[in-house]
Amino acid sequence: MKGDWEHMPKYLVCFSQSSFEDQEFKIVTASSESEAIAKYIKVFAVTDNDFLEYVYEKSVNTSFAENFWMQTEDEEVIFHETAQVIIGDEEFNKRVRAFFGRHRDYADLYIDHYYSDQERPSIDQFPEEMLVYIYVHSGHSQVSAVKLDDLGAI
Repeated sequence: MKGDWEHMPKYLVCFSQSSFEDQEFKIVTASSESEAIAKYIKVFAVTDNDFLEYVYEKSVNTSFAENFWMQTEDEEVIFHETAQVIIGDEEFNKRVRAFFGRHRDYADLYIDHYYSDQERPSIDQFPEEMLVYIYVHSGHSQVSAVKLDDLGAI
């Protein structure tokens, strides 16, 4: 007897902005496009080295931290012209907490990591659910899915 999953549609899922040659295509069995994207993010995207570097990196720009250090046009302009950050740690922490909202434990983990001496933990210190939250809400990369049945065959 075949399981329900065998009757579910299959989706071709990938990062939206990557060039075709750099794609990490995956075929995902799911009941809907949104479920296929959620599975891709949970199983593949949050384990991608580029994403993990983005999250754990502590640089002011080109990392997840940039979302908190530079939220206004003035902050970005001053940083790019002078390499100076015009907000302090208190505002940074406030912005981290606003980003994570009701997930205060995630905010605490991120703030603790950011101010620690470790560049990157020897083992991943952020729980999978937190990484998924960061991936979905930070705008790091978009994910697209197309139902395989919708692809034309030649």
